[in-house]
Order: sequence, then structure tokens, then C-alpha cells
Amino acid sequence: MSEGFWSLRNAPAWWFDKRAWYGIAVMAVVLFGSRWYYGPHRVPAGQVVFYGTAWCPYTQALREHLIASKIPFVERNVEESFANLQRFMWAAGKGASMPVVQVGPKVVAKGFYRRQIDDALTAAGYQPAAGATGPEGGSRRR
Repeated sequence: MSEGFWSLRNAPAWWFDKRAWYGIAVMAVVLFGSRWYYGPHRVPAGQVVFYGTAWCPYTQALREHLIASKIPFVERNVEESFANLQRFMWAAGKGASMPVVQVGPKVVAKGFYRRQIDDALTAAGYQPAAGATGPEGGSRRR
């Protein structure tokens, strides 16, 4: 028998153990099930949801902006529960920063980018406040 790349002669013992493959199958089901259960598509249209932390100044600025604009929102602190962390990971994807803002099933901003957030809120039928808020004093960049 050949000792090539695909040879099973030097395979680890777990490779032949059914319990290992059952465990891998269960983990795959949990992973893909969490995408279905916690994915961003589960947010109803028009609902504003953002993911942040208690210590983040940009999360605080976004919270103050939404309160000043009198826009109803749902804040999910990713440090409070594993479910919120999973929701954040599925919504944010790769290379995210705090806060991640969702208007309906669409993720509109990864970070406190006020112009993008206000455009999405306006498209959803809300009236964002015109005053400058934020940790940078409402600079044009954010």
C-alpha cells in the first residue's frame, strides 16, 4: 500500500472513532443553527438595534444620539450574555468595531459613523436630531 498523502496508515486514532465524528456533527449543527437563530435577518424591519459595551465612548455617544432623536432602540451589550455576543458576531462579521448598528435586518454601520446611521434612520422613517453629539464633539469625520 502506498504511503502517500492520502494514506490512513499514519492517521490519528480519533479519526476512526465515531464519537469524534458525532461531536463534530453536533458542533456544526450548533454553529449553523446559531446563524439561523441569532442572525441579523431576525430583526424586524424598522427596528433599530445596536451592539456595544458599557465602557465604549462611541456606544455611549450613539445611545445619547438616539435618545436625543427620540428614536426607539434596542441595545444589546455583548458583555452581558453569550447570546448577545453571538448576535454581534453574526451581525458584525469580520473586522468590526463598536458599536454595530442595525436598522431592520440590514447592518448599516460598524462604528459610530453618524452620516451612515442618520441616512439609514431617515430611510426607515425616523427623524434623527441635527445637533452634533459624540466623543469627538460631533466632528465631520464621524
